Amino acid sequence: MVNNYGKNAFFVGSNYIWAWESNRNARYQLEKVGGRLLSEKYIPLGHDLSGPIIAEIIAKKADWIFSTVIADSDIFFRKGFARAGLTSSDVPIASLTTSEMEIRTIGEAYGEGHILCAPYFQSLQNETNRLFVSEFLSSPYGGSGVTHFNMEETYLSLVYFKKAVESIVRKYGDSKLSPELILSESRNLGIGKSESPEGEVFLDPLNLNSWLTPRIGKFNSDGQLDMLWERKETVSPMPYLLYPARGICRADGLHLPGGKIVKAAS
Repeated sequence: MVNNYGKNAFFVGSNYIWAWESNRNARYQLEKVGGRLLSEKYIPLGHDLSGPIIAEIIAKKADWIFSTVIADSDIFFRKGFARAGLTSSDVPIASLTTSEMEIRTIGEAYGEGHILCAPYFQSLQNETNRLFVSEFLSSPYGGSGVTHFNMEETYLSLVYFKKAVESIVRKYGDSKLSPELILSESRNLGIGKSESPEGEVFLDPLNLNSWLTPRIGKFNSDGQLDMLWERKETVSPMPYLLYPARGICRADGLHLPGGKIVKAAS
């Protein structure tokens, strides 16, 4: 965004932990490339504070917006943005959250020219995704008219679960199934290109998060995403990226440098 639109960024997020930590990561990256954070604002979940925030964006002459606003607040924000007479040509919004689903809900014009970073777009050109999209949209559950990264990642989580269960049954029989064994069997579990609409993924053996391929796309007039950039290979999950002194995040909790383990809440 700095390279293509300018140094002056304005951050807007929903007021909960994921947005706070995502913006903390974004601030770190922004500083590394010489960007400037004009302001950082948070909206209570489900609320509409678009008016005063957008007025501040205009007053401070932001080059672009980084959005971690979700759900109804995201829709309020996009509509308020348009009511203020702004377009992506004036101040493009770069989001981690606004998918094909949100744009389908409020109208393609609200997305056109804006940016999304995610591992999956409906428009990905591979045979597995074409089949995935076709089968979903023609199913009883395809009334939304679109696929998007949240539903595709949820689908993959069930594929992981199925693979782990089947592996255990093959090795030990179904009488041995347990949550603990399913967790253990999931380490290093992979889903290949023939099954994954977004391409090859696998579960990290330490923290059980997926290795994914980051992608950046721009919404077109049809509410779909045109690819701007994608990484050549998958990238590892990096819990506590900004807190290296805290220790290592693993499936059973946070392993502190002194050897103590802060157990996972579950």
